[in-house]
Amino acid sequence: GRVRKHHLDDELEAKQKVYDLIQSTGGADNYSCDVMNNLATAYIHHEMYVKAEVMLRDVIKLCPWDDFPYSNLASALHHQGQEEEAQIAFEKGKKVRDKWSTPDMVTVGNEELML
Repeated sequence: GRVRKHHLDDELEAKQKVYDLIQSTGGADNYSCDVMNNLATAYIHHEMYVKAEVMLRDVIKLCPWDDFPYSNLASALHHQGQEEEAQIAFEKGKKVRDKWSTPDMVTVGNEELML
C-alpha cells in the first residue's frame, strides 16, 4: 500500500499495457483473468469504479471459479453506493471460494502442512 500511493500512475499504466498486450495476442485464458482482475484493481485505486465494475463482471464470466474478482467487484459497487449489490457479490465470492478452492500444501522442515 505504501508503494502504491507513490506509484498509482505507474500501476495503472503497467497493468493497462499488460492487458493490451494480451488482448492484441488474442489471449483469453486463465492468465487473462488475473490480468483483467489486476487492471480492475488499478481502476479502483484510481476511483474509476464503473470501469472496474465492467471489467470485473467480464472476469467473472471468463473465470467463474475465481473468487478474487467478486471481492473486488464488491469494492467497486460499495464505492458507487450500491451496498446491497456489493454484499451479494461478496457473498457469491465466498461461495465460489468454498466450492473451488483447494488447500495449499506447504513443506516446513519434515512436516507437510495444509493451508
